[in-house]
Amino acid sequence: MHIGDGDRVRVKGRDCESKFLDAADPEYSTIATDCDGRPVIPGTAIKGSLLAWAVAHGLPGALIKAVFGTMEGGGIVTFHDARLQDCVKPVGPEYRLWSDKRSTALSPQVAINPRTRSADEHLLYYVEYVPAGARFEVSCTMQGASDAQLGLLLDALENAFASRERPARLGGDVSNGWGKVQWKFRKLLEMDPKAWLDERDLRPWHEALEEVALPAREKWAGLGPKAPVRLRLALDFQGAMLINDPSRQRKGDQPIGHASIRKEDGSVYLPAQSVRGALRAQARRIWQTLAWDNERQDLNLTRHMDARRKGDVSALAAFLQLFGATGWRAPIEVEDFQLEGREIRHEQEFVAVDRFTGGAAAGKKFNAHGLWRPKFTGVMRIRVDRLEKSGAGEWVWMLLAYTLRDWMEGDGTIGFGASKGYGAFRASVAVEGDSDAARTLRGILGRDAVALQSAELNRWAQSLERVLDIREVA
Repeated sequence: MHIGDGDRVRVKGRDCESKFLDAADPEYSTIATDCDGRPVIPGTAIKGSLLAWAVAHGLPGALIKAVFGTMEGGGIVTFHDARLQDCVKPVGPEYRLWSDKRSTALSPQVAINPRTRSADEHLLYYVEYVPAGARFEVSCTMQGASDAQLGLLLDALENAFASRERPARLGGDVSNGWGKVQWKFRKLLEMDPKAWLDERDLRPWHEALEEVALPAREKWAGLGPKAPVRLRLALDFQGAMLINDPSRQRKGDQPIGHASIRKEDGSVYLPAQSVRGALRAQARRIWQTLAWDNERQDLNLTRHMDARRKGDVSALAAFLQLFGATGWRAPIEVEDFQLEGREIRHEQEFVAVDRFTGGAAAGKKFNAHGLWRPKFTGVMRIRVDRLEKSGAGEWVWMLLAYTLRDWMEGDGTIGFGASKGYGAFRASVAVEGDSDAARTLRGILGRDAVALQSAELNRWAQSLERVLDIREVA
């Protein structure tokens, strides 16, 4: 989980045991902390997440305003900051620049060049995060709440983070599976202010609180958002594969130039952002090929790439309505992919070639510690409610079908060293859902003759043509 505080600091000033990258000094985005420098979840983050969930699930608007408030005035509930109680530590003290004092690690991030489909040089940065398994404790207070208002709050606390179709999340990078929460209710306390004030020996107010049983409450039956289309993917890599974690580089007698990214417990995985980046890069190639002569859809025009101002989502280039832009979170949500089967390690030595002599460049030997022919499986969700909010048409399903078909045919790479033969894979895709879009997409990927001749597919194609404004070219 990453709940940022808006600050960026240099890695070399971090309190950790790692001697990472002596010659480099990248920045990292810090998280919100308390006065002791320990991670904290601001009460505003919890309240905002629950409010967004309640609105999305169609709970009664008057009750939502009364409980959570509006821009003009606050509601009757107050959330206090959630304090860290305990945290799962990594197996090694040097894991991802782990800080024992802050109980946080750093996640490496890179910017992908859309033309080369590899990491841009000098654009390495880090995001500070609290590892999975961390436990926080939070309390909230209400004054003068009716049974209906208390019922709405309790229902949101109980169901928001466990919701299947549109769960609440905390912090940033939620489209890549971050910010998941398991909520456990502890106790409900209440007090009678009049009885407390009538006491002969007046106690501090908090000592007058008494534990009570949870009241019977109505289960709100909101309309809720439309169910997402879920894609279950299996990526079978055809050879060596490596998602590099720069913080695992080592110098000395047993140097490590590039090493596979790993979880806190030492197991390998395929980060959601790597899958998303590869999907976006492949879809962008297709889009740029189709929209090469359409200035409105040119992804290099800055005026069509920023949605920070209210109402600007529809002004984005259509591709960005699906894959996200500044101020607009993508409707595509990806989770970390897990390794299936046994881990087979692959170590390879490299040298840089001197362009003048044609021989090995002096002092330019390096190695890579990757995996050999791994298989990763994971889930991707297409949020239909967010697609509708962006104003995107049915063309999005056509673009996804093109991209996923490429992956299924082996046209795609993920991670380090595509030009060296690393990262090539073939995908298998299972589409879950009962909507017309899910059934048609499932049929297209399965090459079903009925789906390939359906009216639904014809509408997708016409929608794509309208967006791209395809012209006759010689």
